[in-house]
Amino acid sequence: MFKMETNKIYQQDCIEGFKTLPNESVDLIFADPWYYPENQKTKNAFENDVFWEITEKWLKECLRVIKKTGHIFISFSSQKMAKFEFFTCEFICTIKK
Repeated sequence: MFKMETNKIYQQDCIEGFKTLPNESVDLIFADPWYYPENQKTKNAFENDVFWEITEKWLKECLRVIKKTGHIFISFSSQKMAKFEFFTCEFICTIKK
């Protein structure tokens, strides 16, 4: 398994980077979800299924690598926070079953 250096920034896809980390090995995650360009059909990126599918992937990896005593901070637009909160609650309830 790849060993990450402490206090070093890695510029890479977070999903691929998380895959190199052991379960429950991270104290803190700060996420600022990627900006997805507006979908020409819906005119709203957050209504696009691709955005939410990718969000589910990185969030699943966050929950796998975060320690039980760790924290996850997610930066999100205030206009879309309610949808993200609903998505997160639904997602967490699904994986706890």
